[in-house]
Amino acid sequence: MDIMEVEHKKSQANPSAASRTGDKGRKMRREIIIILMLATLLNIFFCLGCDKKGKEENEGLNQAQKQESEQYEVLDSALFPVVLNSKWGYIDKKGKIVIEPQFRYAYRFYEGLACVMIGRKFGYIDKSGEVVIEPQFAKKSKFSEGLAVICNENKTKYGYIDKTGQIVIDLKFNSAQNFSQDLALVEISELVGIAGKGRRKKSRFGYIDKAGEYAINAKFEAGAGFSEGLAFVVIDGKVGYIDKSGQFVIEPQFDPPRTFAMVISPATSFFEGLAAVNIGDKWAYIDKTGHIVIEPKFDRPGPFHEGLARVVIDQKRGYIDKNGDYVIEPKFLSVTSFSEGLAFAYQDDEKWYCIDKTGDVVFKIKSGIPKRFSDGLACVIGTKKRIGYINRKGKFVWKLQK
Repeated sequence: MDIMEVEHKKSQANPSAASRTGDKGRKMRREIIIILMLATLLNIFFCLGCDKKGKEENEGLNQAQKQESEQYEVLDSALFPVVLNSKWGYIDKKGKIVIEPQFRYAYRFYEGLACVMIGRKFGYIDKSGEVVIEPQFAKKSKFSEGLAVICNENKTKYGYIDKTGQIVIDLKFNSAQNFSQDLALVEISELVGIAGKGRRKKSRFGYIDKAGEYAINAKFEAGAGFSEGLAFVVIDGKVGYIDKSGQFVIEPQFDPPRTFAMVISPATSFFEGLAAVNIGDKWAYIDKTGHIVIEPKFDRPGPFHEGLARVVIDQKRGYIDKNGDYVIEPKFLSVTSFSEGLAFAYQDDEKWYCIDKTGDVVFKIKSGIPKRFSDGLACVIGTKKRIGYINRKGKFVWKLQK
């Protein structure tokens, strides 16, 4: 029974309260849907390259918290974007320049191609630095399963190109995500209501195949890409999980995320067999049958990665295993997920530390804000738009510079 049905029955039992109760229910439901819509419209498919804007070190905690929404994607990590004299190029894992700094901005390689900004437009280069798709796009993206998202100048319509730069799916969606397991989440919207009397946009989300045809009709209030064969969706104000045929494997029964950060979090998708779900005001973990395997007790969850998940309780971060037991007690202000056996943790002394899976400190970050390790290096963001890269010993192979 959805929210509106509940309110209708209450109104029949107490007609004098009908208007107040109905308005309250509709308002609550609209707030949930708006949060979910806004998050989906965000550029969830952003590249995991270093933050081009940079942040001052005294904003370290804010930047650290943003890392908790990072996506878990397979990076093509042979080359790393760097900036030198305000121009972007690429280095190898030893810190040697492979593609000379020449671009306005540059992002990570995915499937052999990297998005770069030349002038005011985005295009794509190969690993030799040659432009293979001319700069012509209004928004950065990345290739996933052979296709990349593009949009019009106003960023109101979205479609897809292939690796030759040809449009293979027309720009006809109001938002679109990258392909994952052969399907992509897209949004269609329309204005509803009487003109001049509170017209509003009504959005629905569905999944398309690589021909641009709906594999699963647009009927959801929100959704996420497929992960491990299942996708998080919201319908009638409840969260459930569907398979690639669009059938519910886990019936809609959980509360939708009520914070912006959790809507865009990968924690609600399945990773390593588990997904986080909201029950009341706490978070639990379920398996692919929908069975609760870790009881609701966390204020905020993270996805499992390398056997551990970062969690928040009483504003402190730590790590749990798949039994829900603490492997590293909650004591940090912010943490990253583990990658290549290491993670970064932000302490009360406003310093970042690299830790192993026992919680022991491997080394301290002397300056800057680190991201997760990838192919042996971790990007570090410093002040004044400077970036660098450190190796597993904490030594800079590319010193902080801009």
